[in-house]
Amino acid sequence: MYLTQINMLRGLTKAEYFQLRELCFFSNCLYNFALYNVRQHFFKDKTYLRFEGNYHECKDNDNYKLLQSNMAQQTLRAVDFAFKSFFGSVGKVKSAHPPRYRKKGELYNLTITGNSISIQDGFLTIPQSRTYTGILNSHRRECTM
Repeated sequence: MYLTQINMLRGLTKAEYFQLRELCFFSNCLYNFALYNVRQHFFKDKTYLRFEGNYHECKDNDNYKLLQSNMAQQTLRAVDFAFKSFFGSVGKVKSAHPPRYRKKGELYNLTITGNSISIQDGFLTIPQSRTYTGILNSHRRECTM
């Protein structure tokens, strides 16, 4: 059984706050990209593109690469869950609509799985992908020169 814990983060520096916002923005973009793939596959072939197939479509996307792999996969699973809910409601509700896109520029949840959480001395370490860390490091070098 999995337990869910929602935490409010306090005492963040301005840079940490904007990094979290940026990761949530990437998660939102990935959600819309994954949803686009599933919707287009559904409208074109009248079949459902499952998580496994959608993963292979999305893994080369820039937003997927900027998120840590577990967080990106949880975003893809959210799309999968939304479409499964749609299929479950098709027979029960006459006006069922496929899941809709999120607004561009909004933020989407970051889901961090238990095996990637690190808490030391009361501080939570948010996992980051190598691509995102490389961008942060190059940006810091550019700013200091």
